[in-house]
Amino acid sequence: MTSVSDGVSPVSGGDGEPSVFISYQWDMQARVEDIKAVLEAHGLTCWADINVAPQPNRTHSSKSGRGSSVTQDGGSDTLQSLIQRNMKASSVVLTCITPKYLQSDNCKKDMMLAETFNKPIIPVLLRFSPLESAPDHIRKILARLSYIDISNERLYKQNIASVVEKIKKLAVR
Repeated sequence: MTSVSDGVSPVSGGDGEPSVFISYQWDMQARVEDIKAVLEAHGLTCWADINVAPQPNRTHSSKSGRGSSVTQDGGSDTLQSLIQRNMKASSVVLTCITPKYLQSDNCKKDMMLAETFNKPIIPVLLRFSPLESAPDHIRKILARLSYIDISNERLYKQNIASVVEKIKKLAVR
C-alpha cells in the first residue's frame, strides 16, 4: 500500500492492489509519472508499467512489444501477465489519450482487456487526438465516454482535480 504523508487513507483494490491502472504510450512517460504522483498523493494506489524494465523487443513504436520483463524485485514475469493481473485487480482504468496511443497495439489490448474485466474507463486527453483516427473498436469504446482534457499546463492545473474526483467515485466498490 502506498504511504501518504498528508494523512489520506489509500484507496486500493484490497491487499495493496492498485485501484487505478494507467494505460498510456511510452512517449508520455514523464507526464504519466506526474499524474501517478498526484493520484498517489490523494491516497489512490496506481499501477503503470513505468517501473518495469523494458526488454529489447519493447519499442516506442506503435507495434506491441509486450513480452518478457524483469520485475522490480528481480523476478521474471511477462509484461502482459503483469498487465492482466494488475488490471484485473484495479477498480478503474485511466487511459492517457494521444494520437500515438490511439494507433498502438497496446491501446487496443488494454482497452479490450478493460472491457473483458468490466472496468470503468476514464480517458484523459494528453494531446489533441481526433477520435476518427482511432480504430473502429477503440472509437466505439471511447465515443460513449467523456474525456477530461489535461493536454496543456493550464488545462492540467484546471482539470487534474476532476480526474482525482472521478477516479475516487469509481474506485470505491
